[in-house]
Amino acid sequence: MQRKSKLCRNCFLESKQYPNSKVKHLSKDGYFYVYFRKHPYSDKSGRVFEHRIIMEQKLRRYLFPFENVHHKNGIKSDNR
Repeated sequence: MQRKSKLCRNCFLESKQYPNSKVKHLSKDGYFYVYFRKHPYSDKSGRVFEHRIIMEQKLRRYLFPFENVHHKNGIKSDNR
């Protein structure tokens, strides 16, 4: 337990991860990414592209690293 917080360190770090926190960051390439360390295909920093997570939820399975997700309208930041 931290002194000034009511959460332990692990609970605090999990609150900053994707399912609990909907904070998005924009990469230099124009794609949104989120922090999700528990994802099996996250990078060393724990980042996963948001369009991949949305497609995984739609397909109800994890995407393999060789599978690509294409945006219908060609706008990289539009994940509809």
